[in-house]
Amino acid sequence: MRLRYLLSACLLFSFLNLSAQPENDPEGKAIEIGKTYQIHSDILDEDRPLHIYLPKGYEGSKKAYPVIYLLDGGHNFHHTTASVSFLANQGRIPEMIVVGIPNTGDRTRDLTPPTTARKDEFPTAGGADNMLRFITGEVMPYLAENFRATDYKLLIGHSFGGLFATHTLLHHPGIFDSYIAISPSLWWDDQDLVLNQSDAFFKEQDELKGHLYMTMGNESGTMVGGAWKLSALLEEKGPQGLKWHFNRMEKETHGTIPFRSTYKGLEFIFSDYDLNNKMDDFRAGRLSLADYEEKVSSQFGVVPEWGEGRILNVAERLFNNVDAESALPFAEKATKLYPKSERAWRQLGEYQKNAGQEKAAITSLQKALKIAPTNLSTKVALKELGVDVGEDVPSYEVTNKQLRAYTGAYDLSIGLTFNLELEDGKLWILAPETARESIVPLEKDVFFVSSKNARLTFDREGGKVTGMTIVTPGPTFTGKKVK
Repeated sequence: MRLRYLLSACLLFSFLNLSAQPENDPEGKAIEIGKTYQIHSDILDEDRPLHIYLPKGYEGSKKAYPVIYLLDGGHNFHHTTASVSFLANQGRIPEMIVVGIPNTGDRTRDLTPPTTARKDEFPTAGGADNMLRFITGEVMPYLAENFRATDYKLLIGHSFGGLFATHTLLHHPGIFDSYIAISPSLWWDDQDLVLNQSDAFFKEQDELKGHLYMTMGNESGTMVGGAWKLSALLEEKGPQGLKWHFNRMEKETHGTIPFRSTYKGLEFIFSDYDLNNKMDDFRAGRLSLADYEEKVSSQFGVVPEWGEGRILNVAERLFNNVDAESALPFAEKATKLYPKSERAWRQLGEYQKNAGQEKAAITSLQKALKIAPTNLSTKVALKELGVDVGEDVPSYEVTNKQLRAYTGAYDLSIGLTFNLELEDGKLWILAPETARESIVPLEKDVFFVSSKNARLTFDREGGKVTGMTIVTPGPTFTGKKVK
C-alpha cells in the first residue's frame, strides 16, 4: 500500500465554516470529532478516505485501543462515535478507535458478494472479498503503523454493509472478533448465503469465539426472512463460543435503525465489561475483582479503566448492599491506584470497620485524616474505634431513654424507608439492601453518619420526634416518621 498524503485536521462537522459567519456573530470554537486521512489502495486501484475517531484521552496516554471498522463510514460516523464516546464515559464499554470507511462511488461493488441472481440489475456486484482484502491488507496495516491499536476488531455494517459483515463472518471467520449486522440484506442471491453457503461454516467452526449482534427493522419479505433463517441456523448449529443475538426493532425503518442498533449492539458485545451486569456476581462471591479483570483482558484485549470515581462508586454500591467483604478489594485497589485520595482511604477504613477489621480500619482512617485533617466523617469513624481525635468531634451524651424517642420507621422523600433501632446504647440505621450502620450524636437532635458524611437533624412537634432532614455532600432530603 502506498500512503499518499495526510489531510490536515478536517472537521467532520463541515457546516461549521467560521469564515462564512456574519461579522457581528461571536467567534466560536470548532468541535472536532475526528480527522479524515487519504490513502491510496493498490488493491482497489483508487484513493480512499478514512474517517478516524480517537478516544478523548488518546493523546495523553500510551495505551492501545480496540478498533471499530465502520462500513458506510461517511453516513454513520457521527452517531457511532457519539455512542462510543457516551458508553465509554459511562464505563459500559472500553474506549475505542473508530475507523469509518466511506463509500467512494460504487457501494454495490464493494459490499456485495458474488451473485448468480439478478445480475442484470447489479452488473458491478461481487467485490466484497476484494473490499475485505483492502481492509485487512491496507487499512489495518495503516492503522497499526500510525495509531496505537490492540488486536481486538469489531465490524459494523448496515444493509449491504450488514450483508458484507455476515459474509465475512461465514467465509472469513477470525478476522474480526465481533460483528454488528444492521438490517443485513440477506435476500441477496436468493438467500443463498444462509440457505447453502453457511453449511461449511457451521461444520468447521466449532471453536469460533466472538459476538454477533443482528437487527432488523420493520422490513418484510425475504429481507426479514433471511435474518430469521440465520437466527434459526445459529440456534441449531452455531458455535458454542459465538455469542449472538437477533433483535427485531419493528418501530424502526430501514433508514432509522443504525443508531439504536449500534448502541444496543455495543452494550450486548461488551456486557461482560459493564460492571452494572456484574454486581450480583461480586455480591454472591461468584466473581472476584481479579477474575473480572482477567476475563475482560482475555476477551477484549484491554485492562479495565479504573477512574477514581468509578472504582469507589462500585465499592460503595457493594457496601450499601450489606456487603463490606466484597467492597474491600475495590477500595484496596483504589488506594493503590490513588494513594493520595482521602476518599479512597476513608472508604476503605469504613469497610474494614464494618467487617470487624478494627486495627486495619484505624490505619486506613488515619491515612485519610492525614490527607484531609478537617474531615469530620473520618474523625467520627476514628472516635467510634476508640481513637482520641481531640475536641473536633462534639462529645454529646444521650441516654437510652432519649435515644428511644428517635427509633422507628421513616419514609424518605426519595421513596425509600429505613428504620432506626436502639442496640448497645447506639442508634442503628437499617434499610433494605443497605449496610447496618450506627449514627453518632453531635448535639441535641443532630446525628452524623460517618460513611455517608451526612448529618441527620430530627424534627419535633410538641416534644415528639416527627421526622428528619438529611444533609449529604450531594442532595438534601427529608423523612417523615411513620411509627
